Amino acid sequence: CTYNHVYSGAVEDLMIEASFDLINCGDIIEHLQDPWTVLRRLYSWLRPHGYMVLSVPNLGHWSVVRDLMQGTFQYVPWGLLCITHIRWFTEESIRESLESAGFVIDFFQREQMEPTPAGRDFIASALQHCSADERSLMTNEYLIRVRKP
Repeated sequence: CTYNHVYSGAVEDLMIEASFDLINCGDIIEHLQDPWTVLRRLYSWLRPHGYMVLSVPNLGHWSVVRDLMQGTFQYVPWGLLCITHIRWFTEESIRESLESAGFVIDFFQREQMEPTPAGRDFIASALQHCSADERSLMTNEYLIRVRKP
C-alpha cells in the first residue's frame, strides 16, 4: 500500500480538497470541540459509496451512570471518563449525529465487557427499580460503520 498524500493537523482545522474511500475515526469524535461540524466535513470528503468507521465510548455505561447517581464524575487518564474527552455520546445521540451529517449506518455493534460484581448488582437494581436500558448499561463502546449513499 502506498500513499500519494499525507495530511497532518487537527481534523477540526484541516481544510483540504480531497476525497477518500475510507475514513477511520477510532476514538476521535469525543475529543472534538464541535464533532457535528467535523462529521459533516468528513461526509463531504468521502467519495460516493465511501465508508467511515468509528469507535465511540458510551456515556450510558453502568459505571458512569452509577457514579452520576452517586453525585460523582471523576476524570481518569484513559477510558470512558478520559480527561481528554470533551463530548459525550449515547447510542441515540451518536446515531442522530451521524444521520444528521448525511451518513447511513450499515453496521452498529455494542462492545460489552463483563461487569464487576458491583456492576452486576447495580444493573440488576437499576432494572428492578427504574426504567433502565440493560443494553446501554452493559455497553462500554460502540463500533460503527457508516457509508455515504
